[in-house]
Amino acid sequence: MVSPSKETLFYAEPYNTNVGAAYAVYFDYKRRNDPEFRKALKKESRRQARIAKEEAEVQGKKQKEEVKRVVQEAIEEGFPTDIEEKEAFFMQQIAQGEALAGDGMHTSLGEDYGY
Repeated sequence: MVSPSKETLFYAEPYNTNVGAAYAVYFDYKRRNDPEFRKALKKESRRQARIAKEEAEVQGKKQKEEVKRVVQEAIEEGFPTDIEEKEAFFMQQIAQGEALAGDGMHTSLGEDYGY
């Protein structure tokens, strides 16, 4: 593959800039003066907004289902009822946390969330 010379790139850069500026001027002219073009832009904007809203709704439903599933798993697992069971459960969770911290994989909880 032959790479373009510096001279070719030197002359191509203003051309590309002019083409981009010309398209921007043409687009602005069409947007201001052509009612059909404006309608098409508005229609596309509404379509994009509708798609984004639908995707957000789907994501929200997935998140709700995941929360329901996790809560159901916790209910099925059961909750400690007497003081000894609660203390044993608490100590078990503390031990798991210390083990994870000792692995060095999780140096800070905030790192998981970008803090």
